[in-house]
Amino acid sequence: MNNRGYLSEMLFRRFGCGKTFVWLCLNLVYMDIYMSPVRAFAFDVKIKAMPYFLPFLLSDVYYLSIFMLSVLYFFSDVPFLGRRQMYIIIRMGRERWNVYNCIYILLSGFLIWLAAFGMNILLLGNQVSFAPEWGKIIGTLSMTDAGVQTRQMINIPYGTIVNYEPVQFLILSWILSGLVISVVGMCMYCVSLFAGRICSAVAGSILVILPGVAEYLFTTPLNYVSPVSWIRIGVFESGQIIRMPVIQYMLLMLIILLIILVVICNWKVKRMDLHWSEDV
Repeated sequence: MNNRGYLSEMLFRRFGCGKTFVWLCLNLVYMDIYMSPVRAFAFDVKIKAMPYFLPFLLSDVYYLSIFMLSVLYFFSDVPFLGRRQMYIIIRMGRERWNVYNCIYILLSGFLIWLAAFGMNILLLGNQVSFAPEWGKIIGTLSMTDAGVQTRQMINIPYGTIVNYEPVQFLILSWILSGLVISVVGMCMYCVSLFAGRICSAVAGSILVILPGVAEYLFTTPLNYVSPVSWIRIGVFESGQIIRMPVIQYMLLMLIILLIILVVICNWKVKRMDLHWSEDV
C-alpha cells in the first residue's frame, strides 16, 4: 500500500467506524433539544429559518461543554496503536505515521464542525431556507422577547448579527472551531504518547471545563488561555463577555499551539517504545 492509499484508507476506516455513528446519534439528540423550539416557532409564524444557528449553539457554555465532551469521545482511541498499526509503522516509518495521525486530527476538527452544521440543517427540516442574510426568524429572536415567550434555548445577541454577516460568521466559526477541536485532539494525542489514554482524557476534560470557569470569572484573563472559549464567537460582540482576545490573537495562538504539539509528538514518537493494543 502506498502512502496516499494508506491516508485514504485511514480516513475511511476511522470516520466510518461505529464510534462516529454513536457520536452522530448523540449530537443529533442533544442538538434537537435546542432546535425543536426554533422549528416550532418557524412553523407557527409560517416563516422559514436560515441555517445559521450552530455558532450560537456553540456559544452557549452548556451546549459547548456537552459538544466538546463528545469530541473527547471521538478522540478516545488516541494514540491509534492498534495491532495493525504496528505493521504500518514498520512499513512507512514512525515519522510519516505520526504525520498522518496529525493530518487526521487536523481534518477531524474541521469535519466535525461540518457534520454538526449538517445536523443543524437537518433538524430544521422543512422549516429551513437558504439565503445570504440572517432572515426574519433570527432577527426576531435577537431583537424582541419572542425567544423568551416561545421558550427558545438559543441566545442570539443583537450585537452579534449587527457586527457580522451570516456567511462571514459561519466561516469564522468553522475556522476557529476546527482549529480548537484540532488543538484538543492534538493535546490528547500528545499526552497519550507520554502518559496513556487516561491522562489524555483528563487533559482534554480540563480544556473542556475552562469555558464554564471563565463564564463566572469575567474579571480574570482566563479567556486568553482557554482555547475552547474561543469557539464562542456568538457572544464576542454582544457585550456579555468582556476581555475576550481579538480574532487575530486567537488564530495565531491556535496555529502556534498546533505546531508545538506536532513537534512534540514527532519527537516522542521517534524515541518511544511502541506497544500495540487490541481495540483499534
